[in-house]
Amino acid sequence: MTPPSPPPLRVALLLPDARQRRDFLDLLNADPHLEVILEMGSPVDLLARLKRANPNLLIIAETPDTAPLTTTVAHVMSQVPMPIVIAANTQRCDDPPGPQIMEALRAGALTVLPGPLHELGEDQRRQLLLTLHDMSTVKVVRRRQSQPPPSSLREAKRRPLPDIIGIAASSGGPAALHQILIELPEDFPTPILVVQHFTAGFLTPFIRWLSYDTRLGISVAHHDEPLEPSRVYIAPDHYHVGASQGRIVLSDAPPIGGFRPSANHLFTSLAEHYGPRAWGIILTGMGRDGVDGLMAMRQSGALTIAQHEQGCAVYGMPRAALESGAAAHALPLTHLPRHLLQRQLPHSPPPSD
Repeated sequence: MTPPSPPPLRVALLLPDARQRRDFLDLLNADPHLEVILEMGSPVDLLARLKRANPNLLIIAETPDTAPLTTTVAHVMSQVPMPIVIAANTQRCDDPPGPQIMEALRAGALTVLPGPLHELGEDQRRQLLLTLHDMSTVKVVRRRQSQPPPSSLREAKRRPLPDIIGIAASSGGPAALHQILIELPEDFPTPILVVQHFTAGFLTPFIRWLSYDTRLGISVAHHDEPLEPSRVYIAPDHYHVGASQGRIVLSDAPPIGGFRPSANHLFTSLAEHYGPRAWGIILTGMGRDGVDGLMAMRQSGALTIAQHEQGCAVYGMPRAALESGAAAHALPLTHLPRHLLQRQLPHSPPPSD
């Protein structure tokens, strides 16, 4: 006997542009596993309507002449928390998003969808639908101030300063990276390499947004560029990033697990070329990218950390890193900057085979 199919995932739309709203309706209605249960052109009575409809996912775009996008996202996440994705309403696919979108990610939105839809090819549209399916299953938490759990590391000895730090993040990553980097001083002594899964075209505004608030140098990673203290290097679109002998190494090798740049590539490179002189950190995101590479880092003697579940936007990559033993420590996001500065994390032996 064939088991019954699961009910379709319920989607709400808050899209002020009529063309964009129509394009999304056409796309979503063609997918039998998605159902649009609420469509809105303005955020009037948004919270009440969301409470009644109880969607699995909210797709939202900037709403001119009403509440800023950031405010709308923050209200939803504090009152009726649910997965939120932002639909880019730029006129061209290669137009950069505005600062409101970056701030909305910081407020709790999970990711940004490419757009406009009518400019996307079939492969891009299929990938967008897969993203919507993935995001609709994310378990989100109400955004409110709370005390993070104690880290239990007060008696730990100071570790030696690493030569390099690698950080990986996916959905929810921009806000998490922002929270870490704004706490680091301008004389932070260690270069940081970052793999952040992005919709193509959002790297430049992301770097601009980080640079405005942080005291570190933020830039796209370039091949053979020397690694310098107090700098953060973000992997470029469509390239893997690694490091060797104090210089950045980019690669256009095939995607790993569907990702290029890949966190596994970054961490494996650090394990091979730096061993115990590197630290690896996995932040919020879906799936397992980075887990195998982080395991290689731990086996090489490196310090490995995963973001703690509390306050983690998408507890997928961190959970996989901890359950596999690739991450030796779990730290709340609010504690990470302090421990990066104080280097007070206990030494943990590599996992046994």
